[in-house]
Amino acid sequence: MQMIASHKWTMQLGDIKGAFLESGKLESRFRPLYAKQPAGGVPGIPQDAVIEVLGNVYGQNDAPVMWYRTFDTTVTGLGWTRSKYDSCLYYLRSPEGSLVGIMGVHVDDTAIAGQGSLFENTVTQLKARFPYRKWRVGSGDFCGAFYQQDPNTKSISMSMQTFAESIKSAYIPKGVSNEQPLNDGQIKVLRAINGSLNWLASQSRPDLSVQTSLSQQAFPNPCIRNLRDANNAVRRAKQHKQLSIVFPSIAPDKLTICCHSDAAAWANVGTHTQAGYVIAFTNSDLHHGKEAPWVPVVWKSYRLARAVSSTLAGESQAMSVASGTVEWLSLLVSEALDRPTPLREVRSVLSRRRPLLATECKSLYDHLVSPSSPTAIDDRRTSIDVVIIRESLNTLQGSIRWLPTDRMLADGLTKDKLDPADLLRSCVRSGVYQIAPETAVLARQAAERELRKARQSEHTNTRESRVPETKF
Repeated sequence: MQMIASHKWTMQLGDIKGAFLESGKLESRFRPLYAKQPAGGVPGIPQDAVIEVLGNVYGQNDAPVMWYRTFDTTVTGLGWTRSKYDSCLYYLRSPEGSLVGIMGVHVDDTAIAGQGSLFENTVTQLKARFPYRKWRVGSGDFCGAFYQQDPNTKSISMSMQTFAESIKSAYIPKGVSNEQPLNDGQIKVLRAINGSLNWLASQSRPDLSVQTSLSQQAFPNPCIRNLRDANNAVRRAKQHKQLSIVFPSIAPDKLTICCHSDAAAWANVGTHTQAGYVIAFTNSDLHHGKEAPWVPVVWKSYRLARAVSSTLAGESQAMSVASGTVEWLSLLVSEALDRPTPLREVRSVLSRRRPLLATECKSLYDHLVSPSSPTAIDDRRTSIDVVIIRESLNTLQGSIRWLPTDRMLADGLTKDKLDPADLLRSCVRSGVYQIAPETAVLARQAAERELRKARQSEHTNTRESRVPETKF
């Protein structure tokens, strides 16, 4: 979506009807294959008849991979090139090698855009080969989210408001103790809520990530307190259901990446430490202290894999994980804009779009910018993480910045508190970020806090207005 917006192409969304049926006949080694008739039977066939399955249909173990192979063979035959880093992403290039089209696929859903006669011809052939029941231009649903493109600026907004509205809270009887274990029915409800929250948080709502992660960590022995926390997450999902991610038209030659990484205080979740990162598209103006577009594209709230004994250990472990994701995303962007490059030559290519990595840990920042040896760190595991981060920064030709806690966007991914969430949500809502004076950041955070309070009041008033009048 960012490539489409940056090139100012028109987004097109397609949905293939009966995709698995397009995969052709079953391989001989899987035949014969028989099945019972579906409920209601098949017109003209005796109800006790057994059906022989000749082709690929939904429900077979190998049907998804057969469909993928069919689609992949078709599009590569039309001149598209599959990404080395994401098998569901395809590029179309002109004879000179410039990018003229990009396509993302998810089972039977297709998102595509480009320009020129070569691109138009491939789209025509794609429509002729597969039975697209829907083909929308400029707006539509894709992978459970609604996308809308501005016809003038070509920016693309993504919203999951409808899905957020559909999530249901759990019923909790009054007076039940927080520490009471959940029964089987309540466990099933909590799992369902977690599944819905995880889909929403991972796709479009980074502000829900930490609540979702903590709720998932309640297993295998969840209690009523965990169910109440899940209800609070559902309430927040609906309270900010209109929050959208907007991909602006950032010029391809200025497109770069910004990463905020953070780890909470030692063992803030029982015996474990919660960490998180948010990686966003931005432009190179951010390096110079200017306000720049900020589009979150990859984020995660998670429990650190290793136990840590200090803040430096937690922060360095979290940053080493985040920097790996920055490398992957940088390679993906470079592959699209600079053509595929052998990994042994990747350093020269990645330096064209220098990312910015930010931490709130002053000791980690000092160790990364200091010429001293990592052996100065007493914890040898931590020194290994610092070496990994240094090597990643060298590969990417990236810069490391230190930020105070109240300006660290990833802080909202490590702890379930309102102020960090307000700061993160305000940047998602505004779509801009700046390593700016403290007063500007605090003002934006305060505005988000007031908006949250207003919506809480509105929600309370609406709920009270629905309470039926009691007659005595």
